[in-house]
Amino acid sequence: MISKIVRCPKCKNEIRVNGEPKEKIILVCNKCKSKGKYIFPEKQVKGNKESIAIEVNGLIKSYNGLRAVDNISFNVKQGELVGFIGPNGAGKSTTIKMLTGILFPGSGNMRVLGLDPQKQRKKLLPRLSSCP
Repeated sequence: MISKIVRCPKCKNEIRVNGEPKEKIILVCNKCKSKGKYIFPEKQVKGNKESIAIEVNGLIKSYNGLRAVDNISFNVKQGELVGFIGPNGAGKSTTIKMLTGILFPGSGNMRVLGLDPQKQRKKLLPRLSSCP
């Protein structure tokens, strides 16, 4: 049994639905009375929530002798939401570009979804989404 919360496209009311994988149901919004269909997704094997989605160790990137990223290390677990905040020039965009394989670090290493962005970019890109 899968339990989901879906939103009515008309009034944005939340509707809780229960069903089995691939089951189709007809919904009626109790607020605006709009009708719609929902198809439950196939069951997906979920990874260990403690597994690491992003691993960064000692990342350094310099431009003309100026360090844009200065020896940063961090991990992001699967399912975690992370925001990069900091002043202009702090290295936020440069770090994201390195994590997506657009730029290469001067030193350090990283893995994203178990892949090396420098060596496996074509395999990694279909699994990423980045919003500047």
